Amino acid sequence: MKTGEGVNIIVKGIVFLHNFEAFQKYILKTEAKILKLDQNIAEFPEDEELKRLKQGLRIHLSWVRKYFAKYKGVYLQFLKLSHQIFIVD
Repeated sequence: MKTGEGVNIIVKGIVFLHNFEAFQKYILKTEAKILKLDQNIAEFPEDEELKRLKQGLRIHLSWVRKYFAKYKGVYLQFLKLSHQIFIVD
């Protein structure tokens, strides 16, 4: 752990964890925006701009979820590799 390589692995792990949590927060925030748009569309069903905005957010959220799934796979693989590098005495 005192080597530069050990410190580098720990820093990468911290960054991965930060981004992993940020993805989850962003997904929840975007889902809340979509729910709010649903409420607004119910109030103003003739507003096409709200419908387009909701559709755009759904497409964006789908892309983010796919990217998050890939990131999650990379994160889990990184943890497995990092765990194999360190042998606890």
